[in-house]
Amino acid sequence: MGNTVTKQFSSLTPTTPKHHFSSSSNLLMAAASASLFVLYRKYSLSPKRLAVNQSDIVLVTGCDSGIGFSAAKHCHKLGYSVVASVMDLHSAGAKSLRNLDNKSMSIVKLDLTKSADINSCVEHVRSLIDANSEYRLHAIINNAGIMIFGELEWQVEDMIRHQIQVNLLGPILLTKSFMSLLRKYKGRVINVSSHCALEALPGLPSYCASKAGLQAFNNSLRVECAKYGVNVISLIPGSFFDQTKILSQQPQHASKMYEEMSPESKEFYGEYFHVYHSYLEAVSSLQRDNESVKEIDDAHLYRNFTNALTSSNPKALYKNSPWYYEAHHLLFKIVPTSWRDHLVVKFMRMPKFEVSTS
Repeated sequence: MGNTVTKQFSSLTPTTPKHHFSSSSNLLMAAASASLFVLYRKYSLSPKRLAVNQSDIVLVTGCDSGIGFSAAKHCHKLGYSVVASVMDLHSAGAKSLRNLDNKSMSIVKLDLTKSADINSCVEHVRSLIDANSEYRLHAIINNAGIMIFGELEWQVEDMIRHQIQVNLLGPILLTKSFMSLLRKYKGRVINVSSHCALEALPGLPSYCASKAGLQAFNNSLRVECAKYGVNVISLIPGSFFDQTKILSQQPQHASKMYEEMSPESKEFYGEYFHVYHSYLEAVSSLQRDNESVKEIDDAHLYRNFTNALTSSNPKALYKNSPWYYEAHHLLFKIVPTSWRDHLVVKFMRMPKFEVSTS
């Protein structure tokens, strides 16, 4: 008993100066080690940057608005010569980009579903290089894309085909057409992917399939082209429904879906179809001001584009994710499939389908 009390008492007695000195030394050593580790991470592991020159050409697709427009302006600010492709040469985005220095910004019309447009785009870039021996193709940014919300049975065949053609087949064929220049100048391909490539969501079957396909194309091409010194990079930009026009045509799509729907389908889906698209119309109404175009306000997005373009050893994937995306995606991966599907429905927050009791 006495020994126990003595041990307990001794554990509460003040430590000696020598013990204090030893503890302080350990703390200082730990702090110094942590500081050295931080410095090592910052300077030894930070990516080395390639110099940015006006003689380096960057092609960006889908620059009428949104991410493409913002990426084109960002590349121009960095100091690259930018070739910005648009669907409409008279769009607000095209007009805004045309007002920039025309020595380092050129606008081309590019419909990714048309081989003639792809060939014309390649010839435009070649003409820039032929006119100035210092010019080289540094990167192509496959950004152009379309998204159509609607359950599979609702979407008409043209909508399904168009999403696959623009989001997947178009980037593949465009990249193929530029391969000789990419090999020659050891350029890079930046494929703008989507979180939907990682986690497929209901209501976007064709879009998710196209983006998952683009991610698979990216991963295959990355390994294939590494031996030629061509970097292939995937960039997931994040969600910017409130800052882009990607859903601006959703009301027109909904009208066409309903027109093409069979009488049986109209009766089955009933009010659900209209409530579903009314919800989407409220979201898309923020995007219908066709007279204005704005740069996306997101520093992380531009930092990712800069790193993908300038790092001498770029990462395979640059991802811009809000914390709640990361949290949900983690849960999607670790919970049972039935739970995962329930969480996806909660994550989407779309109107519910009510089973008819009649």
